[in-house]
Amino acid sequence: KTTSHPSWLCSAASVRACGCVRVCATMGYLREIHRDRESTLSNPGSSDSQSSPIRTNKKSSPCARMALLKNFTLLVAGTCVGIAVCLTKYSLYCNGEKKIPGPSERILTWEGGPRAGNLVFTSAGDHNKLLENWVGPGMNYDVFIAYYGDSSKKYLEYVEKCRWVVWHKGSKIGNFWEMLYINHRPLLDKSEYIFMLDDDIWFHKNVSDINKMFEMSRAHNLTISMPSFAPETSRVSWPITRHDPRPNLLFTFTSNVEFNAPLLTRAAAIKTMQIYDPSIIGWGSCHLAVCANGDDHRTFAVVHSVVSTNPPLRHDTGERELHRLQYWEKRKDVWEAYADSIGCRRYYEQINYESVFTSPPGTAGATDGGLVHVLHPTKAPTLFPPKPKPKETRRWKRWTGGTKVGCEHPADFC
Repeated sequence: KTTSHPSWLCSAASVRACGCVRVCATMGYLREIHRDRESTLSNPGSSDSQSSPIRTNKKSSPCARMALLKNFTLLVAGTCVGIAVCLTKYSLYCNGEKKIPGPSERILTWEGGPRAGNLVFTSAGDHNKLLENWVGPGMNYDVFIAYYGDSSKKYLEYVEKCRWVVWHKGSKIGNFWEMLYINHRPLLDKSEYIFMLDDDIWFHKNVSDINKMFEMSRAHNLTISMPSFAPETSRVSWPITRHDPRPNLLFTFTSNVEFNAPLLTRAAAIKTMQIYDPSIIGWGSCHLAVCANGDDHRTFAVVHSVVSTNPPLRHDTGERELHRLQYWEKRKDVWEAYADSIGCRRYYEQINYESVFTSPPGTAGATDGGLVHVLHPTKAPTLFPPKPKPKETRRWKRWTGGTKVGCEHPADFC
C-alpha cells in the first residue's frame, strides 16, 4: 500500500523503527555469541568445549549473558519508544477519524455554529481552486470541507483557511450525511442555511456571489435554490439551470434544481437526509430532494442574478475526481433501484413555473417589495421528458355472425 495518508505513515514509520531496533539487537547478540564461541574453540581443553558452543555460551558465558541483557533492554526500550511515537502520531494526525486536527477541529469541538447561520459544505479533492474563489474578506458564512484526497499538504491548506475540515473519503452528499447529519448534528442544528457545493463550482464574483445567495434565500424564503450556470463555460445538463440574461431578473421558481450547487434550509436538508441512503452517489440526489420536500411550484428556484460556472471537466486532469469513487459507473442503476424501494419517482420533469423581476416603484402588477411575478405559459425543455406510451396493437380475430373478421385494437382492449 502506497499512500501519503498520515495514519498509514505513522504506523509504517513505527513498524520500521521497531524492526530496525530488533535487527540491531539480534545482530549484537549474535556477535557476542560468535565472539565467545571463538574463545571457547581456542581453548579445547576446557570443560565447556565438550558441549555445544552456543548452548554453553548461553548458560555459562558472562559476556554472552551481559550482551543478552543489554540487547534485550535495548529491544524493550526501542519497542516502547516506537509504540509511544505511533500513538502520539496517531493522536496528532489521525485522531481516530483519519484527520489531522488543526485549528479547525478545535473550533469544531468547542465553538458554536457558522457565522450568520450560513454554512458552505463541500467534499473536496486535490484539484480545485475553491480556496481562492470561496474564501476571502467579507464572508457571511463558514466553510466545512470533507477532504477525500491523499495529500497531507493539500489537507493542511484547507485547515489553514477553512473553519471545519475532516479527512474522509466519500461523495459530497454521503459525507454531508455522515459528517453533519450523523456525527456532528449540533453543527447542523445551528446552521440555518446550507450551501452544498461541488468543489469545482466557480462563482463569477467570488465571495460576494455566495453572500448574495444566502441573502436572496432569506429575503425571499427560498426553500431550495441554486445559482444559474453560464452556458458558454459550463456543463448545463438541465435547460432550466441555464443563465437567463434578461434585465432585472432575480430568480425563477422551478420544479427542481441540480444537486451540484443546492442551497437548502436546515429543514429541507434534514428532510432529504432522512430518506437518503449512502449508496447514492450524485445521481438521483436532486430527485430525492423533490421526493422529500414535495413539488410545490415555489419550493425550488434558480437564482439568475448570481452566475457561476460548472466546468465540464477538470482542466488539469481532464476528468472528474468523483470517478475514483466506488460504484461510480453503477450510480444510475443504484438510484433507480433505491427510488423504487422507497416509493419515490425516479425522475421529475424540469419545468420553469414563475420568474420574479425587480421593478421601479409604481409598476403595474408589482408587489409591495417592487417585484413582478411572471408566470411561464409553457414548460421549459426537459432533460427527462415523460415517454409516451407506445400504441401497442395486436392482431386478433373474432367470430361475428359466423364470419371470421380480422381487426386491430389497442393493447388495452385485447
